[in-house]
Amino acid sequence: MGKKTARVGKVFDRIINAGMVVAGFLVLFMIFTTGYEVIVRYMGFTPPIWRLQTNQYALLWITFLATAWLLRREGHVRVEIVLSHIPPRARAVLNTITSAICALLCLGVTWVACRVVWSLHVRGVEEIGSITVPFSAVMAIVPVGSFLLFIQFIRRACGYWRSRATGDDGETGAKIIRPDHMN
Repeated sequence: MGKKTARVGKVFDRIINAGMVVAGFLVLFMIFTTGYEVIVRYMGFTPPIWRLQTNQYALLWITFLATAWLLRREGHVRVEIVLSHIPPRARAVLNTITSAICALLCLGVTWVACRVVWSLHVRGVEEIGSITVPFSAVMAIVPVGSFLLFIQFIRRACGYWRSRATGDDGETGAKIIRPDHMN
């Protein structure tokens, strides 16, 4: 891997790490606002009406901020019962193919989500609830997160393809593309 590619990989890793940090803060926000609502309700007061709506938005953002980071760590669900019965090189090829297919699907989601978000923005659609916000701002994370996931699936496919060539067990494909401090 060249110096430029390694530098771009490090920048991308920083981006998805930052996304995970933001997702973590959003989880903390949800914990505190839910706890606050429970305490206020227990004390006999009316809880804030904005909590449910903001936590719904936070769930959406957490999902799309964390998926690329989770994929880099191989944290997504896998069917091990099938993979464990496949020879290592075939497993690496299968993982390469599935990663490439997933990358294409994520690229498709990115494209459609960009069009939807742009349409929401142009039409000025607002989410009217306890708070009023531009719906395009809420949904903007969908194309961003899908694109980050697309890039991570490409990195994963390349890592598995390299592991096939070296004769590794196929499970190290993800480790090849991870930065040294993550191994």
